[in-house]
Amino acid sequence: MGHVDHGKTTLLDYIRKSAIAKSEAGGITQHLSSYLVKIKDRDITFIDTPGHAAFEATRKQGAFVADLIILVIAADDGVKPQTIEVISLANEKNIPILVAINKIDKPEADIEKAKRQLSELGLSPEEWGGKTIMSPIVATTGEGVDKMLEMIFLISDLKELKASLNVPATGIIIESHMTPGVGPQSTILVQNGTLNISDFIVSGDTVGKIRTMTGGDQKKTTAIKPGYSGIISGLSGLPEFGHQFFAVDSEKSAKNIAKDFQRKMSVKTIRSIKEQNISTEKEQGKVYYKIILKSDTEASSQAIISSLQKLENEDVGVKIVSSDIGDINESDISYAKAAKCSIIGFNINLGNELKKLARRESIEIDLYSVIYELLESLELILKSLMPVIKIEIEIAELKILAIFRDNKKNKVLGGMVRSGTLTKGSVKIMREAKLLGKAEIIALKKGKQDAKQVVSGSECGLEIRITEFEDTKLDTIEIKPSDLIVQYEIKEQKKPWNINQK
Repeated sequence: MGHVDHGKTTLLDYIRKSAIAKSEAGGITQHLSSYLVKIKDRDITFIDTPGHAAFEATRKQGAFVADLIILVIAADDGVKPQTIEVISLANEKNIPILVAINKIDKPEADIEKAKRQLSELGLSPEEWGGKTIMSPIVATTGEGVDKMLEMIFLISDLKELKASLNVPATGIIIESHMTPGVGPQSTILVQNGTLNISDFIVSGDTVGKIRTMTGGDQKKTTAIKPGYSGIISGLSGLPEFGHQFFAVDSEKSAKNIAKDFQRKMSVKTIRSIKEQNISTEKEQGKVYYKIILKSDTEASSQAIISSLQKLENEDVGVKIVSSDIGDINESDISYAKAAKCSIIGFNINLGNELKKLARRESIEIDLYSVIYELLESLELILKSLMPVIKIEIEIAELKILAIFRDNKKNKVLGGMVRSGTLTKGSVKIMREAKLLGKAEIIALKKGKQDAKQVVSGSECGLEIRITEFEDTKLDTIEIKPSDLIVQYEIKEQKKPWNINQK
């Protein structure tokens, strides 16, 4: 982590390339925001999230994904605002910092100045009698990087990091996305226990049984241990970034936990959005939650406005129709009524007569004295305003063993159900993870008898009618043995929450 343009990406790129060169192809893997580096028979899992989303999303869940922060600071630029932010956040969660002083080859480089600035912020270098390891490096050439990596292992050894292997797994959702032909997938980091294939897991209101699992080496695996990341599928939806996940003993337990989460969120949402129908407006497809902001000081106001801008994304945002300093007055309530918006107050007072007036005029007023509580409430509101999207959830899979009739549109097939319970309905035709087209199962037989459903492990006959071609130039699909019939259902859910990284 560190300030913009101080060399974070360049350093990570060098480490990746260096590790590949030393351990050959497959020694390092990156998938979006998490990857594994093997160095001298030891492993480092890097979590690389733009900006500071990794801190912001997980601090609210009472957890943090990192055992160590590499703070990158440019020797020719020194301490900057994001440098200070990283140090503050690390102190809050008691996460050790290793400082990588980058760009020491620049003519303007001043290593000693950077050390002095960091010391003033509580990071005193070891050579000055402090406890912070500082590694001078040149990320573009790799100078000093090997020594820095050795320091990472030293800090790890001194911390004596421990986790239990033989307990149900817990961890953090690093990222979630939809993959064509697979459905919802999540990049996860296991923090305790061992996550196994076929485990039932729950994260927020999302549940599932793990169907596939890919480790940090990009190979299929059956288990992920603490400290390692991986990609899993089989979830009912897209769990939110930064949320914790838990492995449980059964699907019933997972669903009960998810229902309890939904109940709690519903109560919070109702409490937070009493007058949501008059406090929002839509502009060019984007929904805004409109507020009047009243604060105790200009500094408070600017800090809140800056933080609210970071909550905005392509779908939703907060529109501040007015911002002022001082207590809420009658004019504010009149303005809120005319503008159809809510009033947010920070560290200010609201008299009883004004409370009664606000109730009579149906104006929502929320008062806060802690900025994080204010931001969490508005984030909850914005999440509730996210658009609904449709996703495909795989519910059964059949491997084709024989083709009995192969007409242009209707085809009679035989196969083995490999997972789930197959019924009449919509299916995809897949070949080696490539979508060939879509169809409808119009008949099912088990032996010579008609069947309403066929469970996993059973052979059956089925008739399908082609409804869509992936290649629009074709007017039929030539199905072959070993192709897959994947049954799915369309589920509606709120679009996953994300914030712009600025």
